[in-house]
Order: sequence, then structure tokens, then C-alpha cells
Amino acid sequence: MNILFPFFSFGFTVILIMLAGEERDISSTVVDGEEVGSGEKRIDKNEEIKMKETKEEGDRDDNEYIPLSMEEFEELLIADRCGDGAKDVIRSMKTRTCEAHIDLKSKRLGVNAGKAIGDALFENDIVETLNIGDVLMGGNSIGDEGVTVLAAALKYNHKLKTLNISCNGIKNDGAVALGEALKVNDTLETLGLFWNKIGGPGGRAIGEALALNKALQLINLTDNNLGNEGAIGFATGLRSNSTFQILYLEGNKIGDEGAEKLGEMLSENNGLTWVTLDRNKVSNEGAGHLRKGLKRNKTMKSIYVLKNKLKEDEKKRMEALLGKHASLEQVGV
Repeated sequence: MNILFPFFSFGFTVILIMLAGEERDISSTVVDGEEVGSGEKRIDKNEEIKMKETKEEGDRDDNEYIPLSMEEFEELLIADRCGDGAKDVIRSMKTRTCEAHIDLKSKRLGVNAGKAIGDALFENDIVETLNIGDVLMGGNSIGDEGVTVLAAALKYNHKLKTLNISCNGIKNDGAVALGEALKVNDTLETLGLFWNKIGGPGGRAIGEALALNKALQLINLTDNNLGNEGAIGFATGLRSNSTFQILYLEGNKIGDEGAEKLGEMLSENNGLTWVTLDRNKVSNEGAGHLRKGLKRNKTMKSIYVLKNKLKEDEKKRMEALLGKHASLEQVGV
């Protein structure tokens, strides 16, 4: 579906995220004139997330992340391949001298930079929007290690509202860590994750977390190979969630089984307004389940099932929902 990613204002910024080959910027601090560093060196002492066993009671888990000292942070950051301009912005996040809107897209951020960003966010109460997404493979790549530290920060950060970590080489482990963070995070409203390699189990972890999350309103998981398992996770998590509104599942190899569960979810959900299922493997059977769910749904405004396996008769039945549904305004088949 070649459609502009919607512009939504949640009272703090106008959110622009890239979809279908078109770039959506998040207004932010811009790093100008940055020189890109040459290769990245890993640091053994920071290869694993710094954890500790604790018996203290309170908000933190028994295995809690300990924010790095400034010396450790500098060592981690210096070892990354990204340029000095990007490092200065990340450093300002750690020292809490940064702007509220940070744009680090396409800055060749590596794993160490991803860890440093996560560490900086742990106690940061300034940053509201953070864009470390990319538009090309080989640009930013914080991977599972970087996003796992970022996820640890999200459990305790109460300021960040918009996060774009698209096209960063995130796989199952990173997605599972994000799912755990979303269960307790109470401020993040928009999450961009398109063009990663999350897969079914990771997608399911994120989706099921939405049963507990009451803040997130939009997620973009375009082209993540989620399959039916990932779709089922979202169907489970969104069944009783009335806060979440916009779901992008384009290009995820979702078939009729996933569409059936999503249809069942739509019959009970009272919050969703927009679902995109373009470029999947849904046939007439799966579309029938979506139609059945839409007939009982009272909030959906737009659903897209373009470039699937629907035949002309089912496309007509889907289009016939327009005018009969209380809120439905767009059906793309």
C-alpha cells in the first residue's frame, strides 16, 4: 500500500515515520557536518548487559540494569563506529543537557551506540521523541544487544513518547525484551519497528504485551516476517485494549489463520481505528473472518488488505461494508 504514513499529533509533536519507501522525519535535534567513523570495536566488559542480583524491594526487577558510570559510558561510546556529531548528541542525553527531540537516523549507529543510548535514557527526563531508525540496510544497526538495553530503560523512563528504531537489525531477542518493557511502560505512544527481522515469536511477545499496556497508540511492524504467530499475538493483546489505535502489519506473511484471530479480536476491540494488512497471504477465507469481526466493531475507520489472495467476489463483499458500518470510512482491497 503506497500511502503516506498518517500524521498524528498526540499533544507533543507531529509524528512522521517512514513507510513504503517514503521517509517520514521526526522534528528533532539535527547533527550537522558529522564525519562517519570507520569500523566499530566491541568492548568485552560491556558485551553483556550489566546486571546485578538484588534483594531490594521496589520498582526494579531482581535482575536490574545498573546505569554506567560516566567513564564506562565514554569508553562504550568512543568504541562505536558512528561519528563525533552523533556521539555528542548521545553524550548530551546521558548528561541531561539534550533537546527534547532527538534525530539520529542514518548516523551509522552500531551496537555500542545503541547500548549507550539505552543507558542514557535510563534516567533521562527530557527526551520525548527519539528517531534512531534508518531507511537503508547498513546504516544504523543497534541490533538485539542495543535494543535490549533500550528496553531496560523503557521500564523506568517516564518521558519518552515516540520511538523509531526501524531498520536496525532487530531480531527475536530484542523484540522479546521490548515486549517485556511494554508491559510496564506507561508513556510511550508511538513505536516504529518496520524493516527489522523480528519473526513470529518476537512479534507475538510484542503483541501480547499490549494486553497490559495502556499507553501505546501506534505501532508499525511492516516487513518483519511475523507470520500467523505474530498476528495471533496482536489478536490476543488487543482484544480488550481500548487505548491502542493504529496497527501496521503490512508484508508479514500473515495467512488465513492469523486473519481469523484478528477478525475475532475486531469483534471485541473498542479502540482500533486503522489496520493495514497489505502484501500478506490472506485469502477469501481469512477476509471473511475480518468482515465478520468488522460487522461487530464500532471504532474501525480504515482497513487495508491490498495485494493479498482475495478474489473479486470477496473484494466486493469487503467494499460493501462501506455505508453499512457505523464508523468505517476506507476499505482497501
